[in-house]
Amino acid sequence: MTEESHDDGMFSFFAKSSSSTERLEMTIDRQDYPVVVTRRRNAKRLTLRVRDGAVHITAPLRMPLKKAEAFIADHQDWIKSQFQKEAALITPHDSGKDAIWYRGVLTPVSIHQSPEHKGRSQVFEHDDQLLITMGDSHRLKPDHILEHWLKTEARRHIKASLDVVLPVLDQAPVPISIRDQKTRWGSCSTTRRLSFNWRLIMAPPESLHYVVVHEAVHLIHHDHSKRFWNKVAELMPDYKHHQHWLQNHQNELFIQLDRRLSGNPPLL
Repeated sequence: MTEESHDDGMFSFFAKSSSSTERLEMTIDRQDYPVVVTRRRNAKRLTLRVRDGAVHITAPLRMPLKKAEAFIADHQDWIKSQFQKEAALITPHDSGKDAIWYRGVLTPVSIHQSPEHKGRSQVFEHDDQLLITMGDSHRLKPDHILEHWLKTEARRHIKASLDVVLPVLDQAPVPISIRDQKTRWGSCSTTRRLSFNWRLIMAPPESLHYVVVHEAVHLIHHDHSKRFWNKVAELMPDYKHHQHWLQNHQNELFIQLDRRLSGNPPLL
């Protein structure tokens, strides 16, 4: 383990590994932040991002770790401000409970943990909230249980939307994938497979439908030409409104579920 301290005594690193992806912990003003340093062969310079509750830095393959650490140290004020902005996006429900966006509504989440619960953990919609039920010895974490359920719901709603859109476009059914993209809502491959981000289930149904329309139209127009957007508008005249909703809320929807549920103790 190595430690490097800087002049003000309020900033330090603690190395965790020596692999091509290194995990560190940095301390700024007595607050600990995880750091992931990834070396890439095609990286020409250092790049820095704050995402998923961690500092992510991409570095050239052979760059010494000390340079990456110095780069982060030089940007510590910016890093701290980014964490503050991200924390501000984790909005609790009016009830005071932790909450996630579900179908366009900030929805409270309760966790019910009981030794009497047998079998698989489950998620229910009940009284305008999401209830996670699990045994007290269950190995899966609540956020993993909730994410699995949200992915299942996303597939169900996306498929239902696609079943409406494809006949209008005179297109046969196509395979779909529900994925965990970090920056995209959907994609259309050259093999006609459509991929969708599971977080679309957090958006209003109309915004989910817009992404389905968008990717389905790519089956006949493989670019973003005027013909493409004309066809999107033909199927969904108000698509820009739903497109803007996704743009305005993307940062909120991409926050990791474990961070949203971190203040939610199980109900026994």
